[in-house]
Amino acid sequence: MKKHPVYTTVTRRRDAVCQDWATQSRNDPEFGGKILDAALEIAKDVVNRYGNKELRAALNDTGMGNHPEMVRLLWKVGQALNENNKRAGRSSLPPKDWGKVFYPNFPNP
Repeated sequence: MKKHPVYTTVTRRRDAVCQDWATQSRNDPEFGGKILDAALEIAKDVVNRYGNKELRAALNDTGMGNHPEMVRLLWKVGQALNENNKRAGRSSLPPKDWGKVFYPNFPNP
């Protein structure tokens, strides 16, 4: 089935805007450049931990996941959560199995 020319034009424009957002995010002075990969991991962790599949689909389908202000928001939320965990003595790592730590040679089921 042939797509309407308006659909093609709108799709191309949306893709160009999303690419522009991604470029702006990569070049952002606060979270872009050398720390971009780490910042994106923190942002993704926030979405995966507190969002759901509908949120992930909306961010991907609309391209808002590339928007520099959305990345900045999610990155800052992730940083704040990590800082609060450190202050409270909690870690983002999974809890340890202390039986295995103190008795590594003991047969565990």
